[in-house]
Amino acid sequence: MSEAQRATAWIDLGAIRHNAGVLVAAAAPAELMAVVKAGGYGHGAVPVARAALDGGARRLAVATVEEAEELRAAGLDVPILVMGPLVGGEVARALAAGAEFAVWTPEMCTAAAAASPPDRPARVHIGLDTGMGRLGVRAEGVTAVADAAARPGIEVVGIMTHFATADVLEGDESGFFAEQLLRFRASSMPLRDRFPRARLHAANSAATLRGQGAAFDVVRCGIALYGCNPFGDHPSAHSLRPAMRWSSYVAVVKWLNSRESAGYGRTWRAARGTTIAVVPVGYADGYARNLSNRGQALVGGRRVPVVGAISMDQLTVDLGPEARDAVGDEVVLLGTQGSEEITAEEMAAGEARPCRIGISGHSTRHGCVSRSLRWTGVDGWWGADCAMPSSGVGWSTSTSPSTATPVRPHARWPRHTGRAGSGCRRASAPGACTAGASPSPSTSRPCRAGAWRRTSPVGTSPSTRSRCRWRPVRG
Repeated sequence: MSEAQRATAWIDLGAIRHNAGVLVAAAAPAELMAVVKAGGYGHGAVPVARAALDGGARRLAVATVEEAEELRAAGLDVPILVMGPLVGGEVARALAAGAEFAVWTPEMCTAAAAASPPDRPARVHIGLDTGMGRLGVRAEGVTAVADAAARPGIEVVGIMTHFATADVLEGDESGFFAEQLLRFRASSMPLRDRFPRARLHAANSAATLRGQGAAFDVVRCGIALYGCNPFGDHPSAHSLRPAMRWSSYVAVVKWLNSRESAGYGRTWRAARGTTIAVVPVGYADGYARNLSNRGQALVGGRRVPVVGAISMDQLTVDLGPEARDAVGDEVVLLGTQGSEEITAEEMAAGEARPCRIGISGHSTRHGCVSRSLRWTGVDGWWGADCAMPSSGVGWSTSTSPSTATPVRPHARWPRHTGRAGSGCRRASAPGACTAGASPSPSTSRPCRAGAWRRTSPVGTSPSTRSRCRWRPVRG
């Protein structure tokens, strides 16, 4: 088994499309802005963005200009909002990518106007801080920002805020959501009068699913798009379908006598003779260390406890004294196996954190981990003869991923249909791949034609166009 198969995140794009549809229905008549920052929450920004758009989303949101550039390079031409701060040349890069971006100071408006071409004003969203306490202008500074945004070279297309407690339904802070909603209405309505074409947006996933008049013109949904319930209950409570299944394998099977230990610090000792399995996944792969002696995994269709301290690249599970499991057997860390299921909400409860943390370990923004992504659709695997390029290299394949070799991003790609100058439309039948008209592989679309996977074993994130090895995975 290759190093890249130590852990595989299986991404169900059909679930993404379904969840987008659920959110569109909940928000109607408001539009859905799908949040695909941090590499689509680790699910793959470009495949997720396409699936969300197929499911009814009309806009995309990211955190950085690099993420906006990645989506544009993939041929996505819908409105993209960069929600995070931009500094220096990032404003010009955002404009070059045709991205909209948030502003909340007069200085940011000045920079946007200065960088915009004479014939194409910067499209900005005024961010209001109604209680999140992070980005955005507070009520007393709104007039100054509005004055700065009214200058030539700027078009205000949005007015936004972010809720701090939309997922808190009871307790001392449960009323703060309504308070923020009132503050946003009070601050945004005068701005709406001044900028009548601006769309109002405030609702995250929790606020969208709560309703209560928070949808306005657009909702920005992230966590629910990936099938996680922002309130911590099972996703099915809101008709959501988890999109990620995370699996590994049994690397070592070992018998431990009573009172023998496994892992650093001897934090767990066997209460009786038992069989343990070593799984080659650890906190470097995103499995939280505070799940030590608290987490569970699925082996052979049953739940087994995670025992001992989580190491950087290994964890151990107690298979029980009667275990018949063998090296190579599948271990599911997140998702289903047989009739059993481990949800992100359950993992997050074990970590004592909000459910969004349950999948944050899969983010691809900051570092590559030794795992792979497989994207699946409703009617089969995505890819094989046409594969998704990364930011630094592309895939050149003939008939299977096992023959793939890295190529330059704008090289011509050989395919079994002949040498095509790039792009690839979705095939009408498995194994078929048709050439598109786009000018480079950076805009190619994967075909549904067998299995392929993206692997980033070392280095830093492809989503930030940093140096990161991408290589084919056999099998």
